[in-house]
Amino acid sequence: MRISASFRLSRGAAPVARALPLAVLVVALGACAGQPASTPTSATTAVATSPTSTAPEPGATTATVGSDPAPSGSGLAPAAPTASAGAGAASTAAAGVVPASFPAAAEWEGAPVADVDGAKELGCDARAKGDWLRIVCRGFNYTGAVPTDVVVEPGPGAERAFRLPAEPGAVALGVQYVAGTAVTARILWGVPDQRRFAHTLTLGWPDGKPRPATLGKLSDPPKKGPDPKLADSICKCEKEQFGDSHDCSDVFDPNRWVPECVRTFITQRHCQVLNSCQEIEMNGKGTCMRDEAHYGFTAMARCGLKCNPKKPECPEGKTCLGAREQKSNDSWVCQ
Repeated sequence: MRISASFRLSRGAAPVARALPLAVLVVALGACAGQPASTPTSATTAVATSPTSTAPEPGATTATVGSDPAPSGSGLAPAAPTASAGAGAASTAAAGVVPASFPAAAEWEGAPVADVDGAKELGCDARAKGDWLRIVCRGFNYTGAVPTDVVVEPGPGAERAFRLPAEPGAVALGVQYVAGTAVTARILWGVPDQRRFAHTLTLGWPDGKPRPATLGKLSDPPKKGPDPKLADSICKCEKEQFGDSHDCSDVFDPNRWVPECVRTFITQRHCQVLNSCQEIEMNGKGTCMRDEAHYGFTAMARCGLKCNPKKPECPEGKTCLGAREQKSNDSWVCQ
């Protein structure tokens, strides 16, 4: 029996207790087969590690983005960046160095909102100040995932874009927006070994033309933007499960959540739905996106990216396999 690596349990004594019978069964099956059972790993171990933040060298010039550790209006407790948070991390692709003249965080407070199509719907905030543009994407978006990386594509003008430090659950990009600017970057939500949802940011100002009213766009935005109170609602569920003393410091940890569980919660608004889906209980089937299909046992099904076995094109570490789900026997998904 093959169980996807994306099956992860929530923290706390209750989820671990639920996992014990499964561990005992694994040991028993190993004994029956005449083979030594492997040592069970912790059910709460994160299945992926996002890039970690790096401290600037003494004397280096850096730009900071926002002093608030959570979206505006959130009642969440401050969260220190962790190795698994993935936010505020060094980009996986080289980009320009943050210029010394780039405005500091305090200078962005009250800066005019810049018109970037699709930004609001994807949970991104675009601001313009002089020749500078700052775009910050934070919190859960419509996919049920949080932003974990921004990658500047190579090409003319790429040196005008640079990754900025950001709080957990956010990524930020700075751009020198002047005549002749042509920047393309991919903003990624989710973690690689589960699935990453990418939207392409394009910014352009043709040389010799007036400054455009719309500075750029983010590809394929949803029709409706994310719920700004979603993180607070999830924090409430966390407290319901772990007690009022729980500080929700990991609410934006991308390794903490299975996106389809968050999506299901968005539509049903029931804490038991979120908790049971995370803990892979019998009613833990989540909501899939249009380009996904369920795979695995019906009671423990997860969502995988649809694929073509003749031309798989699955993310690294994934294989195009039959869904093995009663209602989607003809589907192939990356798992």
